[in-house]
Order: sequence, then C-alpha cells, then structure tokens
Amino acid sequence: MKREKILLGSLLVLVLCLTVSPAWAQTPDLGIWVGKWFKVTETFKGYFGSASGVQSHNNSMVQYYKVQSWDSNTKLLQILIHVKDPEWEAFPLDLYYIAGSNLELLAWSQGEPTPEMSYGATFYIKGTISKGALKSATLKSLGAYQWDYDYGDGGVYVGGMTVKGSLIPESKLPPDLPR
Repeated sequence: MKREKILLGSLLVLVLCLTVSPAWAQTPDLGIWVGKWFKVTETFKGYFGSASGVQSHNNSMVQYYKVQSWDSNTKLLQILIHVKDPEWEAFPLDLYYIAGSNLELLAWSQGEPTPEMSYGATFYIKGTISKGALKSATLKSLGAYQWDYDYGDGGVYVGGMTVKGSLIPESKLPPDLPR
C-alpha cells in the first residue's frame, strides 16, 4: 500500500511538472503593436577599414519602423524598416520576444540581410495604454553592432549602433513615405 501511494504521488508530481508552466514562460499577446509606427534615430559609431587603413566613422539617420505582424508560435514581431537614401527603401527586421509583458518587453534580433552585411541587437520596448488603446511607446537598443561591406568605397564599416525611437501616429509620417 505504501508503495502505491509513493507511485501515485510521483505520478501526480510528474503530471504537474508537465502541465503547469512558470509565468515567465508564458508569451503575452503582442498583437496590440501590429500596425503601429515608430520614428527611430539610428546612430552608428565605429570605423571604416580598407587596404589603405582604418579611420573613425560616425553616422546618424532617421528611420520609420512599422510593426507588420505578430506570431505567438515563433515569438516574432515582424517589422518593416523604412529608410530614405535618397529614395524610400524598406527592409525587414525580425524582432524576437525574450521576456516581459505586452506593454514592457525585451527582444532581440540578429541577421545577415545580404552577404555583405551582418547585425545583432537587443531591445527594450515600453508602451502605455489610454482608453483601451496603445497611446505612447518607446523603443531603444540595449546593445547593437553592425558590419557592412561597401563595394563603392572598397572597404568595410564596423561598429556599434544605438537605436532610439517613439511611437508616432500615421498622420505624422512623411507624406511621401509608402504605407
């Protein structure tokens, strides 16, 4: 009888371990971000290197991020980055949820959009709700890097980036920005 109780108790513990997940493992619904726009400033501080040497290189540009979709299975916020150089171009950014709530979260991204470029970054995003809707938000990188080979200049740009931005209404976007 004692053996059956121990076996039953062990079985109950196993079932609880398999069915009850800790709160940190739960993924919030980030669907409130879909369709939202951020005006972002990306600042690059680093170096340009070529066969003739290495020199300091700093650059800053304004970008617009549009949150395209949220996939709770892969924990992916798909973002489209819009940059004017000199015409508008758009690039995808896969932002993966790490932890937090739907209003305050940590995320990461890493990629090689082309064979000549690589980047990685972690992000902190915080939003506020007013009258049931996402009212304001900030997005900032916690650490980021990029290297980018430039055929025109015959060298490579290597350095760190900071990304900072805030939520803006669609009415505040540049009129020529493709929606």
